[in-house]
Amino acid sequence: MGSFARKLAALLFLMAVAGCAAWCRSSGTARGIYYTRHPADRVQVIYVPVYADESFDDRVRDNIRIALWHWNRTLNGHLQFVVADLAVKDLEDNIEVRHRIDLLDMGLEFVPSGFDEDTPGLLGLVRGADLHVIHLNAEAEYAVDLSVVAMHEMAHTFGLGHTQVQGSLLFPIYSDQAPCVDEITAQTLAAVQGWNYQHLNWCEHPGAP
Repeated sequence: MGSFARKLAALLFLMAVAGCAAWCRSSGTARGIYYTRHPADRVQVIYVPVYADESFDDRVRDNIRIALWHWNRTLNGHLQFVVADLAVKDLEDNIEVRHRIDLLDMGLEFVPSGFDEDTPGLLGLVRGADLHVIHLNAEAEYAVDLSVVAMHEMAHTFGLGHTQVQGSLLFPIYSDQAPCVDEITAQTLAAVQGWNYQHLNWCEHPGAP
């Protein structure tokens, strides 16, 4: 990949995230969701490319972008998820991005569920051997907020397990999960990754635990 193509790809990454920022922020505010504003403790942001399967429709893609926005607010500079060119699957050719990938060495990928008959009603899944691959149920009814499903599954890619605290994003039952990255999730993330959780952000919302 030439220098111009790499710069163009990087620009497209940033445009995709910036394009969602105002819309995602207003969407959260409309639901009474606000994030803390703690100082960051990292100088250089590590970018993690995110891919979505080309079969996903605009509804699913929009919800993935909302989930990324929430996590980027929480991560506060430790990492930043960026929407990659969906046609570019081979990161070996994109050295400028690849050398900055840390926690998820090949980026994050959202794919259709592929659930079998033994998992009725399952909305999302991260399989143990492929922590960088998130399976989403794109056929879920419209009453299901797929951005919450995506946020919950993204927590598992960081190595976070479930909590028994209702109202937290990490709670295993969708109907009782936070619609954003809550303080319990941020504290757990900091403990697992060895980060100072006071340099992360978390949401405040109606019904928070």
